[in-house]
Amino acid sequence: MTHTDTYAANPALLFLFIVANLTITAGYIFVAFWVVPKVRIQLKRTLIGGVGFFVLCGLTHIDMALSAIFGENMTMLQMATSWHGLAIHIPQAFAVWMFVTGLYIELGSFGGIRLRDDPAPPSGQNPNSENS
Repeated sequence: MTHTDTYAANPALLFLFIVANLTITAGYIFVAFWVVPKVRIQLKRTLIGGVGFFVLCGLTHIDMALSAIFGENMTMLQMATSWHGLAIHIPQAFAVWMFVTGLYIELGSFGGIRLRDDPAPPSGQNPNSENS
């Protein structure tokens, strides 16, 4: 039985796959637009990279769900080399490194990462230590 036959023979499995991908998308979008903006980020590159990365991760799962809905039944190689796969993953590769390197710089340069509502720590105190 091929991959395509599995979905045709079991529509419940296809439905579960679609719901799982849309649920994952919702989680990524939640992180992009609710969690990332709540963090006190000093560098715009960190914010843009973080929001971009999580939105693009969500788009990957929308792409997977739509491929299942419309019966494209693409292999991973076909999905990776499709125009929509490349349009998502090439910018995602840049966004993740903007976000990761930005966080790395911020952890070392701005006294650590804090939520926007947290008061600024006293000068010279690490807000991430157990004694703060």
